[in-house]
Amino acid sequence: MDVHIKEVVERNLHHGVELKTVMRSLHDLAKRHMFRDFSGLLKDLHLSSSMTREEFQALYKADKNLRKRFSDIEINHVYAYLGEMAVHHALGCDWRLVFRFNKISSYNMEDGFVDGKSYDVKTRHKNREGLSVEVGKVRCDYYILCHFFGSMMHIIGFAEKERLLHVKPRTDKYGKTVLCLMFDELQSFDEFLRLFKH
Repeated sequence: MDVHIKEVVERNLHHGVELKTVMRSLHDLAKRHMFRDFSGLLKDLHLSSSMTREEFQALYKADKNLRKRFSDIEINHVYAYLGEMAVHHALGCDWRLVFRFNKISSYNMEDGFVDGKSYDVKTRHKNREGLSVEVGKVRCDYYILCHFFGSMMHIIGFAEKERLLHVKPRTDKYGKTVLCLMFDELQSFDEFLRLFKH
């Protein structure tokens, strides 16, 4: 299923709010999430876990490569929010409620619930990767894979928790141990809609 992001964002706008304001808000939210888990941010950036926020800010100003890596992580968060918006749009849910929830929640929380079952949306840039979840972090009942490119969110498919837990772990390109399913191993998102859309 393909969802045009402009259509989704506009449907979620309050009257009179511009698209660029929403995108700026998503970038601000991404930065807040990144700094909320500061030790995780340092790990993702391959920096010393003993570094203080003040030391990080000084290095960030001086190091162009660090700013680029930071920006890459930030945009991945924004893609993730857009993926959540697209799935909520497809399910007929109000993403604004989830947006407010995400502002105060921690990492590794569910993106939503349908009929009492939790789901998490995993968004990847372009079409390079399958659905992957870190070992030990498979908590939701369903995982949904989206690919974002060309201003379109492509909702690829989904997998049940039990299916992921039966996959042999592997190391991804970031050095994390993950459970991964490729596109042809996923169930159709249309099937997800048939199960849960009322």
